[in-house]
Amino acid sequence: MRLTPKNIDSSRVRARIQNKIMNRNQKRDATLGDLNKQLAEKDLESKAVDKLEECLEATNTMYDIKGKILRKFPDFKTKLRAITLGLAYTAGKPVERSEVITQRHTSLEDLRAQAKASPELRRALRELLGED
Repeated sequence: MRLTPKNIDSSRVRARIQNKIMNRNQKRDATLGDLNKQLAEKDLESKAVDKLEECLEATNTMYDIKGKILRKFPDFKTKLRAITLGLAYTAGKPVERSEVITQRHTSLEDLRAQAKASPELRRALRELLGED
């Protein structure tokens, strides 16, 4: 039977759409509830540490052409990321130093005087003009 505007019962269609939306929302709420339960677990930190330790022992399986067998090789990318993440959580991320120049110059002479006094301003002006 082909659906046309005449034979569609709009209340039934609306009810089906609402049921689908309700089911979708219930599933989303259930997954959010599971996530909250996992985050509330006291053992979450130890699980995270265990996963980091697994990453420190990461390997890739590759085919060795000479030996014609599958061999395990260290996965250095994963190991480096795990070490970086572990250090960021334990020792903290180092402070990235930067100098921000926020002065307004009213004349060219003021700018010249400031540039003579500040090597950082000269470097920033060179970068701005593309004269590196």
